Amino acid sequence: SGAANDLNPLIDAVTYCMQSDSASYLRQNAIDFLEGAVGGPDMKYFKRKRLTKLDLPGQQEIPLHRKTLSAAKQRLILKAKRTQHVLKDYGITVDPSKLRKNG
Repeated sequence: SGAANDLNPLIDAVTYCMQSDSASYLRQNAIDFLEGAVGGPDMKYFKRKRLTKLDLPGQQEIPLHRKTLSAAKQRLILKAKRTQHVLKDYGITVDPSKLRKNG
Protein backbone atom coordinates (compact mmCIF):
# COMPACT_ATOMS: atom_id res chain seq x y z
CA SER A 1 0.00 0.00 0.00
CA GLY A 2 2.98 2.32 0.64
CA ALA A 3 4.13 2.20 -2.98
CA ALA A 4 0.61 2.93 -4.23
CA ASN A 5 0.34 5.94 -1.92
CA ASP A 6 3.65 7.27 -3.27
CA LEU A 7 2.09 7.37 -6.75
CA ASN A 8 -1.02 9.31 -5.70
CA PRO A 9 0.56 12.79 -5.99
CA LEU A 10 1.89 11.93 -9.46
CA ILE A 11 -1.48 10.53 -10.52
CA ASP A 12 -3.30 13.62 -9.21
CA ALA A 13 -0.92 15.91 -11.13
CA VAL A 14 -1.23 13.92 -14.37
CA THR A 15 -5.03 13.78 -13.98
CA TYR A 16 -5.25 17.54 -13.48
CA CYS A 17 -3.04 18.20 -16.52
CA MET A 18 -5.15 15.91 -18.71
CA GLN A 19 -8.59 16.97 -17.41
CA SER A 20 -8.10 20.42 -15.87
CA ASP A 21 -11.75 21.41 -16.25
CA SER A 22 -13.36 18.33 -14.73
CA ALA A 23 -10.55 17.76 -12.20
CA SER A 24 -10.06 21.39 -11.13
CA TYR A 25 -10.18 20.28 -7.49
CA LEU A 26 -6.74 18.67 -8.07
CA ARG A 27 -5.00 21.91 -9.12
CA GLN A 28 -3.30 22.57 -5.76
CA ASN A 29 -2.20 18.92 -5.54
CA ALA A 30 -0.66 19.27 -9.01
CA ILE A 31 1.15 22.48 -8.04
CA ASP A 32 2.49 20.89 -4.85
CA PHE A 33 3.73 17.82 -6.72
CA LEU A 34 5.26 19.73 -9.63
CA GLU A 35 7.11 22.19 -7.37
CA GLY A 36 9.07 19.24 -6.00
CA ALA A 37 9.36 17.40 -9.31
CA VAL A 38 10.82 20.15 -11.53
CA GLY A 39 14.16 18.97 -12.89
CA GLY A 40 13.56 15.39 -11.79
CA PRO A 41 12.66 12.16 -13.60
CA ASP A 42 8.89 12.51 -13.03
CA MET A 43 8.78 15.51 -15.39
CA LYS A 44 8.86 13.06 -18.32
CA TYR A 45 5.12 12.59 -17.74
CA PHE A 46 4.34 16.26 -18.41
CA LYS A 47 4.50 18.36 -21.57
CA ARG A 48 5.98 21.79 -20.91
CA LYS A 49 3.51 23.38 -23.31
CA ARG A 50 0.61 21.98 -21.27
CA LEU A 51 2.18 23.11 -17.98
CA THR A 52 2.55 26.56 -19.51
CA LYS A 53 -1.07 26.65 -20.64
CA LEU A 54 -2.23 25.67 -17.14
CA ASP A 55 0.26 28.07 -15.46
CA LEU A 56 1.93 25.28 -13.47
CA PRO A 57 5.50 24.80 -12.17
CA GLY A 58 7.83 23.50 -14.89
CA GLN A 59 6.27 25.65 -17.59
CA GLN A 60 8.22 27.18 -20.46
CA GLU A 61 9.79 30.52 -19.77
CA ILE A 62 8.33 32.93 -22.30
CA PRO A 63 10.64 35.86 -23.12
CA LEU A 64 9.27 39.20 -21.90
CA HIS A 65 9.17 40.67 -25.42
CA ARG A 66 6.87 37.82 -26.52
CA LYS A 67 4.55 38.35 -23.53
CA THR A 68 4.35 42.06 -24.32
CA LEU A 69 3.77 41.40 -28.01
CA SER A 70 1.08 38.84 -27.19
CA ALA A 71 -0.70 41.29 -24.86
CA ALA A 72 -0.60 44.01 -27.53
CA LYS A 73 -1.96 41.55 -30.09
CA GLN A 74 -4.83 40.63 -27.75
CA ARG A 75 -5.71 44.33 -27.30
CA LEU A 76 -5.71 44.86 -31.07
CA ILE A 77 -7.96 41.85 -31.62
CA LEU A 78 -10.38 43.10 -28.96
CA LYS A 79 -10.47 46.59 -30.52
CA ALA A 80 -11.06 45.11 -33.98
CA LYS A 81 -13.98 43.05 -32.68
CA ARG A 82 -15.50 46.08 -30.93
CA THR A 83 -15.12 48.11 -34.10
CA GLN A 84 -16.79 45.33 -36.06
CA HIS A 85 -19.82 45.51 -33.75
CA VAL A 86 -20.05 49.30 -34.11
CA LEU A 87 -19.82 49.04 -37.90
CA LYS A 88 -22.52 46.37 -37.87
CA ASP A 89 -24.84 48.89 -36.13
CA TYR A 90 -24.35 51.11 -39.19
CA GLY A 91 -25.07 48.25 -41.56
CA ILE A 92 -21.44 47.71 -42.53
CA THR A 93 -20.14 44.14 -42.40
CA VAL A 94 -16.54 43.04 -42.06
CA ASP A 95 -15.20 39.70 -43.23
CA PRO A 96 -14.60 37.79 -39.95
CA SER A 97 -11.66 35.90 -41.47
CA LYS A 98 -9.79 39.21 -41.49
CA LEU A 99 -10.07 39.24 -37.67
CA ARG A 100 -9.02 35.63 -37.17
CA LYS A 101 -6.32 35.12 -34.59
CA ASN A 102 -3.16 33.80 -36.24
CA GLY A 103 -0.74 32.11 -33.82
